Amino acid sequence: MYRISSTNDWFNGQRFDSLAAAKQRADAIVAKGCNADVVAEADRDTFRVVYTPAACVAGQAIRGTYDR
Repeated sequence: MYRISSTNDWFNGQRFDSLAAAKQRADAIVAKGCNADVVAEADRDTFRVVYTPAACVAGQAIRGTYDR
């Protein structure tokens, strides 16, 4: 499961079954001037950032595995 992580509440939390669909949506969000990262959820307590569009206004996310 993949989801969009964004500071914009309209886009934040959108979920996708495929990485390709999540990447496409993140690219579209960034084209609108907002920031977006694609996050892969490993389980309820662990997630990792897997993709940030190159044109993201917030720059690149630090990739790694994080606990909530």
